[in-house]
Amino acid sequence: MLVKLLEKIQLTVGVLFLVVFFITIIIQVITRYMGGFSYLDGRSCDLFLYLGRVYGGLRHAQSKRAF
Repeated sequence: MLVKLLEKIQLTVGVLFLVVFFITIIIQVITRYMGGFSYLDGRSCDLFLYLGRVYGGLRHAQSKRAF
């Protein structure tokens, strides 16, 4: 019961990280090429979101015993 709840929370957080990651990239591209400025600090924001996705993928692989 608790394991299934934790897996569901982990999946939800992972999907949230992925969606925010793509939204920030789209905002950066639009503001850089159409507005002439960079809206977000791309390196720090995308790096932290990418690391969150890697961590989520590792946890998922470990829970499914994919190693």
